[in-house]
Amino acid sequence: MPEGSIKGGWGSRVGYGMLLALCRAVGTLPAWFLYRCLAPALCFFVYKVAGYRKKVIRGNLALVFPEKTAEERRRIESAFYRHLSEVMIDMVDLVSITPRQMKRRLVIENQAEHDAGTVGRGWIAALAHYGSWELFAAWPLHTDAPTASAYRPLHSRAMERLMLRSRSRFGMRLVRMQDLARFLAAHRTDGYALGMIIDQSPQVRSSNVWLEFLGQPTRFFTSMERFAVKYGLQVYFFHLRKTARGRYSGWFEMIYDGTEKVAEGEITLRYARRLEQQIRERPQLWMWSHRRWKHAVPEDVRERLASGEQTVMPK
Repeated sequence: MPEGSIKGGWGSRVGYGMLLALCRAVGTLPAWFLYRCLAPALCFFVYKVAGYRKKVIRGNLALVFPEKTAEERRRIESAFYRHLSEVMIDMVDLVSITPRQMKRRLVIENQAEHDAGTVGRGWIAALAHYGSWELFAAWPLHTDAPTASAYRPLHSRAMERLMLRSRSRFGMRLVRMQDLARFLAAHRTDGYALGMIIDQSPQVRSSNVWLEFLGQPTRFFTSMERFAVKYGLQVYFFHLRKTARGRYSGWFEMIYDGTEKVAEGEITLRYARRLEQQIRERPQLWMWSHRRWKHAVPEDVRERLASGEQTVMPK
């Protein structure tokens, strides 16, 4: 369950009730209808009618893939919207899907081997908005280790309450980012496996590092690596591939062993390099609708990255 409580008035409670009822109603529909009929209809509305963040998506694709033709980028754009519509179905279905169905939606290939290497110690699963990240709520169904996931509060209390309900249904403990340091300090010997999504664009005042990512100087949160170094936590990058509509297969790769002496920003760099490789292989599976490069790049940062520096810490 979430750490702390969600405050909300009458309006948020009504909104939550309506959202929950709608998700449950949609969840009664068969999977073939959801992904073969409802998802294409949703894609048409989001893409062709509403044009959801189309300007942001096209700008990001042009920035990252200048070598591609406009037609090639448009094909990635179209594939992204189709994938996004299926992710939306995943999120709605998560409210009522059964544990048995959930285990089939996300298969972890090296779980037994991974459990053997992490038994009795805490570690971090480094995730991204790639594939269908909400299905990672199935993680507790694959392991006996206690699991937790960091999250950032949403602007909508109704949506946040629904998100927390969905993500915690299968045993995942949810911890707000602002409570994470206290949680790790209290449970450092409990062997928690902690999931963290760190490909968002951090606020300027946040602790972060500049990296070259997808050909662009990019800010990254450093909270994951700071916790890993401070508490001696192993870090595993979670590789993910889409095998069918609403189905994924993933595996863990260690990128930090919890004891190695590393330069500041190095663990984040290792994460970013693996994520970039995944995105270039299957670009339609990443969230191009995020305003990832909204911060102005200081000239000294641009020059240092261009000269070959791998990581640049803000002054």
